[in-house]
Amino acid sequence: MKARRDGTEIKVWMLRSGLSMAEVARQIGVSKNLVSITINGSRNNRRVLRALLGHGCPADLLALPTDFFSNRAAYSFGDPCLKDRHRVEIGDGRITG
Repeated sequence: MKARRDGTEIKVWMLRSGLSMAEVARQIGVSKNLVSITINGSRNNRRVLRALLGHGCPADLLALPTDFFSNRAAYSFGDPCLKDRHRVEIGDGRITG
């Protein structure tokens, strides 16, 4: 069974990384509420999840949906909010440059 996303663990990671929900929302052009409900597991917004991965959040904390890596376009990082363009390696969710 797929693990459920633990919003508290993600928020701890964000705090340690100096990243706020408001900053993520601003960078990708979504509401802070959408970031919050995605972090807490009520939604699986791909833009929010990609932004968190792009900032270095461990994929295992995000409990990504099973179809997250099914399409190459779904995991290409072209968002201008990210400092560098990244892509996720299929299999373990590591970010590479």
